[in-house]
Amino acid sequence: MKLEVVRNNPAFKTITFTLSDTTPAFANLIRKSILDDVPTLAIEYVTFNKNSSVLYDEMLAHRLGLIPLTTDLSSYQFKGDDELSALNSVKLTLQAKGPCTVYAKDLKSQDPKIVPVYENTPIVKLLEGQEIDIEATAILGTGKEHAKWSPGHAYYHYQPTIKKGEGPAGTIVGSKVVKDDSIPYSFETQEDAEHSDKNFVFTLESFGQLEPKEILEQAIALNKEKLDAFIKLL
Repeated sequence: MKLEVVRNNPAFKTITFTLSDTTPAFANLIRKSILDDVPTLAIEYVTFNKNSSVLYDEMLAHRLGLIPLTTDLSSYQFKGDDELSALNSVKLTLQAKGPCTVYAKDLKSQDPKIVPVYENTPIVKLLEGQEIDIEATAILGTGKEHAKWSPGHAYYHYQPTIKKGEGPAGTIVGSKVVKDDSIPYSFETQEDAEHSDKNFVFTLESFGQLEPKEILEQAIALNKEKLDAFIKLL
């Protein structure tokens, strides 16, 4: 198997890469690992000291849990059955008085590296006299447990093989032509497209908690750990 990055777009937090000489099952394994196995931080516990907004506590807690947080995997570990500590959790607070619109940037984190990815995400609108005072705790989790921990979206398609014909441009032919932006080519000559079931074009879109490259590296490393553990059982 060969993996090659063909496009990296940091502004949109996406990368496109090709997987060659592999199978649809392996391509889907990578996709599922990205969605379900790569851990990120998300708010799991919320304590309401005060909430006089129009939203119920449960609705506010749900919104807070879905706010993507930047994640430093080297600084935190899974909580498991352990008590909450600085090693497995990060505290955040949210205090505001109306009239105002409360945004994700109003969350104050004890760890300056852990902040909302999209700071202008609206949380709730407070009217005159309304107030919220919230303490939240974020922990590591995976998309397998809840979608709020999923690091991004991944999808793929078969990579077309472009064959140039001998006819001049502009000639109407019966062959199908498939356009794939990940493959550089022109229409100066006739070009036929075929698909290989061994080569794939993969796109990974990060939700912002981790860089796309780190998500991919984590997914591959986690699969290697699973396979190594399986081999030891044989």
